[in-house]
Amino acid sequence: MLVLLAIAVGVGVVAGTNGGLSLGTGVITGILASVGGPEPRPPSPVPGSVVITNVSTGAVSTTPAGRDGRFSVEVPVGTYRLTATSPMMGGGRMHGITNGPVRVGWGARATENVYFEIR
Repeated sequence: MLVLLAIAVGVGVVAGTNGGLSLGTGVITGILASVGGPEPRPPSPVPGSVVITNVSTGAVSTTPAGRDGRFSVEVPVGTYRLTATSPMMGGGRMHGITNGPVRVGWGARATENVYFEIR
């Protein structure tokens, strides 16, 4: 009985999925928001585009952030730097930043928000 269980688990892994994700991938989620300004206020979500760069390979992809600022993208396992633009921030010329690179593990969900700093 234990042998059959081990075989069934092995077949599941070979099938190549992990909770709906492709084998060897994870997910980056977050919110694109503006922060700062003349008076302290909580982050304000903005729509835009998030640029995801794989630190090891230099591969770049882009994913949209909705009107609520939320974004989610499936990526291969690795370390990524995120930047962003929004038509609402400097006419799209201002770049959003993060606290640093984000590491994505197999089947993991990593959260990294991207902020536009208003002075």
